[in-house]
Amino acid sequence: MQLNEIQVQKPKMGLAGAMAANSLNMIGVGPFITIPIALAAMAGPQALLGWIAGAILSLCDGFVWAELGSAMPYSGGTYHYMLEAFGRERFGHLFSFLFLWQTILSSPILIASGAIGFAEYSTYLWPSLGNHQIILIGVAVCLLCTALLYRNIHSIAVISIIVSVIVVGTAFWVILTGATHFHAAQVLDFPPHAFRLDHAFFLGLAGSTIISIYCYNGYNNVCLIGDEVESPQRA
Repeated sequence: MQLNEIQVQKPKMGLAGAMAANSLNMIGVGPFITIPIALAAMAGPQALLGWIAGAILSLCDGFVWAELGSAMPYSGGTYHYMLEAFGRERFGHLFSFLFLWQTILSSPILIASGAIGFAEYSTYLWPSLGNHQIILIGVAVCLLCTALLYRNIHSIAVISIIVSVIVVGTAFWVILTGATHFHAAQVLDFPPHAFRLDHAFFLGLAGSTIISIYCYNGYNNVCLIGDEVESPQRA
């Protein structure tokens, strides 16, 4: 048999691994570092409206990504979508190229925000940490993530599932703790004219919604690794 006739089966993520990898892109420190900013945007607990609006927008956008990912299950996601949307012989290559460049700029910023949040929360365990030590922890987190991702896709799927179990368990722990220490007064203590539909209200709602979308971000990341997923139309 000739070498070019040999079919090499590349390892791929199963449904569980793909779901875990995608979930980990959504569940992170985002809410823990942005909740105070969202509350400040609307000056009260009515900022929850921003989280609800962000959830609805993210859900609608997620349906769009699901259809696109199923129709064009290629690694690269948006690169291929723009290539087809604007035409391979017209502006498709330009917009796909620009997307890749903005990804090079924006992705490190998103990753850095997670590392910063992790490092700052480390001070709850070690209050004596100084600024330089916090920076070193953030750098170490980025290097650790790089090391974990620098392996074949099957290993990444296994790691994603293990970490997802830990993360979901922690999330339920936080929810249970919040439920058992619930104080209605803190949730329902709205400031005067909190729901007056004026310019300030909608400006604050827009601000808190943008912040919540940042925290929901990541629901589309599985579309970026379509070639690495078994039966991507189903996943």
